[in-house]
Amino acid sequence: MKSPERSPKDEAQLLVVGSSLKNQTARTIAAFYGATDPDHGELVGTGVFVEINDTVFILTADHVASALLKYPVGAYSNGSDKPHPIQTPFLRCKEPNLDLAILPLSPSSIVIGNVIPLILSDFAAQSELEQREIVFIHGYPDKESRFSALANGIYSNSLPYSTFEGIATWTDFDPNLHFALEYDQSEAQRDERGAEAWLKDPPGLSGSGV
Repeated sequence: MKSPERSPKDEAQLLVVGSSLKNQTARTIAAFYGATDPDHGELVGTGVFVEINDTVFILTADHVASALLKYPVGAYSNGSDKPHPIQTPFLRCKEPNLDLAILPLSPSSIVIGNVIPLILSDFAAQSELEQREIVFIHGYPDKESRFSALANGIYSNSLPYSTFEGIATWTDFDPNLHFALEYDQSEAQRDERGAEAWLKDPPGLSGSGV
């Protein structure tokens, strides 16, 4: 979708938000992989580490959990340079319109320090957006993250991205359940150094925190 015209002030605000939040969120996100064989895997989606009552989970979209079932083995990035296999089943939301799933983790399945889970007080109590309110996401875009024995572990390139609310083009869009984001791939954007940058295909961002 092509974004509405942005003013220089808009662009400056987006860059400030993006650069200030990317380091804070880098250790809160996980990439989910489907293993195509014992040594190789491809990106399926993104999740967010969350701590609830001293237990760490990964919160993601239910359609990411469904997609992982199509692979012989699912795995996730756990703060090390190797993917960690999924060893417990997802807890999946029974309400299909909410598209939520959560993966319980054992204490030994993440590298503490490299992973910093969010706690419940980090989450907003409501998600209604004000006009031209800045929205920030951080996840792993399609084909920009994978694991491979040839690469000696995980190759990852996450996308921290600040933007505004957009206009939905999805036919099943429900404003009571969803909001849209501006994500313009038709022309170059500007990164925090002012250089031209093109947005990657977004499927792997499914499950990202907002």
